[in-house]
Amino acid sequence: MPVRIQVWRAQVGRIQLYLLDTDVDGNPDWARTITDKLYGGDREHRLQQELVLGLGGVRVLRALGLEPTVFHLNEGHSAFLQLERLRELVEDGDLPRDAGLQRLRASTVFTTHTPVPAGNEVFDAALVQRNVAPLVARCGLSWDEFAALGSVHPGESTFGLTPFALRTSSYANGVSALHGEVSREMWQSLWPDHAVDKVPIGSVTNGVHARTWIDEDLDRLLGNEEDMGTPDFARAYQLDPEALWNAHRAAKQELLRVMRVRGFGEEFEPGSAHDRLCLGALRRTSGAT
Repeated sequence: MPVRIQVWRAQVGRIQLYLLDTDVDGNPDWARTITDKLYGGDREHRLQQELVLGLGGVRVLRALGLEPTVFHLNEGHSAFLQLERLRELVEDGDLPRDAGLQRLRASTVFTTHTPVPAGNEVFDAALVQRNVAPLVARCGLSWDEFAALGSVHPGESTFGLTPFALRTSSYANGVSALHGEVSREMWQSLWPDHAVDKVPIGSVTNGVHARTWIDEDLDRLLGNEEDMGTPDFARAYQLDPEALWNAHRAAKQELLRVMRVRGFGEEFEPGSAHDRLCLGALRRTSGAT
């Protein structure tokens, strides 16, 4: 049965963030709890979350009049958006199925994050079939053809979102050079004719501009790495714990001051007991007494 979704918009700087919520009047109780917690519930509940994010996410963008030219799948959790986009291309755009798949791949980038099985969602194929078989048929795919897109090996009884995302994207990457290597090894079986170093998963490097984000007092304490000119974070282990902790507290107090100025209330206070516990842990880590 249809699930209704309400949308919340949060303005994060210049970015509009849209949040999906199924706790809506008119939804049955089981549907109202789909978005109640992250990574909660049984496998059916988790699949429902993935479907709301993927299918619902595309439909929300369309309802808002947003028309991205490229979709970025950040981890496999949103991979079902590819199914809805393929339906649009075939059913609404009147494209042949194979042409729709080609257009889908050409406009999708996929980033894989987690190089362990627990971070790559896998569902019983029969459970997925019960939920999406009618939509798959509207894309011009047989169930076996669709199931193959989400399997690592032919004939598997499971459907994986990461294989599905990899097979429906034109470009895939890990989040560091090493992670790219690990991902190529991890998913090489999807390209059995490729040597590991030829598996089409590249890499980008996550990172921040340290000078933008680090507090000036802490920056002075750490100094610079000779070769990179960036803060020498390893030096933190050599610093006097009191000096390091005082720099942390000063930055924390400045953060709280800014929060109060911006109207976040007076309930945010440095917790002295918590601070003493953290300082004790810092001393133990550094070997100080």
